[in-house]
Amino acid sequence: MRQDNAAEQSFAQAVLPWFQMAIESDLRLFQPDVQGSNPLNSSPYLVDFARFRDAFGRSTRRALLVERLQTMLTELEVSGIEIIALLIGGSMVERSREPRDIDCAAFYRCSGPAGDVGVRLAGTARQYLAVGVDVRFVPVDSDPLILIKMTSYFTSLYSATRDGRERRFGHLLVVP
Repeated sequence: MRQDNAAEQSFAQAVLPWFQMAIESDLRLFQPDVQGSNPLNSSPYLVDFARFRDAFGRSTRRALLVERLQTMLTELEVSGIEIIALLIGGSMVERSREPRDIDCAAFYRCSGPAGDVGVRLAGTARQYLAVGVDVRFVPVDSDPLILIKMTSYFTSLYSATRDGRERRFGHLLVVP
């Protein structure tokens, strides 16, 4: 987890204990229930990449998908794109199923001139979709309404199956 921001680190320390409880309850949306929930103890559950990998990368297929996601993150970092967090949902967070892919929204910030960032990210998304990482990029340093709308959309999207049925489990907010 990034060490550059004391407030971020304190927040992460406050919510990480809820991750283990969430795992034990198969990512129930709220811990312990709706009435007792708050942003710290409910979905999306905040977790660092190592704990995510340990909890969700246990089968050969899952490990391969997590490895591909890690490779993508490394390539983006080298190119000056900082991934702040990944909202992960879909079958990857259903530990009882073998996922076809990883569905994730990558919240990013670009260091340096924006230039062709959109074109580069679209290329990255196409490249990684072909190997099972279904990533969508969400800028954190643009219009706040874009961030709010995209976050809401992907949370809703990851709460449904491909045929539109509702999923009744939570999501993860993975911090690289």
